[in-house]
Amino acid sequence: IAIRGESLDLSALDAGKHPAEDYAYSAPEAADVGAHSNRSDVYSAGALLYQLLTGQVPYVPPGARMSAHEVLWRAVEGPPRPVHELAPSVPIELVAICEKAMARDPARRYRDMAELREDLAAFLEGRRDVDLASRGKRP
Repeated sequence: IAIRGESLDLSALDAGKHPAEDYAYSAPEAADVGAHSNRSDVYSAGALLYQLLTGQVPYVPPGARMSAHEVLWRAVEGPPRPVHELAPSVPIELVAICEKAMARDPARRYRDMAELREDLAAFLEGRRDVDLASRGKRP
């Protein structure tokens, strides 16, 4: 995959993957039984985008072997390391999309995958539809 001429290596997505890492893609509210919604799916897509942008699984330090419980606990306790800390060359618009998709509060995420897709399309097409004011900004 290439974003604005930069190639992304997708081989890292499954390389050395530990089964507990699956929980790194679960929304924090997944800890509550029955709390799944469209916004939970958006969170999971945002977590995958996070890994594509940073080369790291959210909440799991490189090389760490963690239990499923520990990974889910980290997701509930707080956000993963910011994208811009791990990958400073990622465009701010793409960071904002990822941060909104992975917002801690489901009400602050995209309503559904179609809304997420629209912002990703706007970014890829070079449109300025991505509203940074309502999403994360780099400090």
